[in-house]
Amino acid sequence: MNSIGGAGAGSALSGLGFRNSKSSKESEDPFGINTREEPRRTASPGSERDYRAWQATEEGFARMRVELQNSAGKLQMSNKDLPADLGLGGKTAVEKFQEYMDKSPAEKMRDAILAEMGLTQEELDAMPPEQQEAVEKEIAERFQQKMEMQAKEAEEERQARENPINIQA
Repeated sequence: MNSIGGAGAGSALSGLGFRNSKSSKESEDPFGINTREEPRRTASPGSERDYRAWQATEEGFARMRVELQNSAGKLQMSNKDLPADLGLGGKTAVEKFQEYMDKSPAEKMRDAILAEMGLTQEELDAMPPEQQEAVEKEIAERFQQKMEMQAKEAEEERQARENPINIQA
């Protein structure tokens, strides 16, 4: 027996036949795209769980959107429905927010300082003039300190941007 016609000849022919059948498929499709085969799964089992979790989340949001659309105009809340300790003073949350946004940054900072001191503007107005003056002086000092601190932080930020590498021993 020679090695060409021996036992390996059958496997060589079968391999040749496999190649020929594959090349005949490729010749049918000029772009080399084989649409007859099932797509290979390259996803890991974890990604399947992730996909299902994502799908469940999307479904939940879709249901919520439908519920919100169906209940449009039905959901109304008045101040009497809110707890009394919110301190809205008879105003809605939107009105309080709009009032806050209309304030200047200095007014917002002043209100924050008053809150740090445990006071409201109404309580400050109710104080005798001497106490009001002392509180206003304290507010001015704290305001000045905060402004200096913000200026210092802004300068440090600017320097950090200009000199990104800062090696300290």
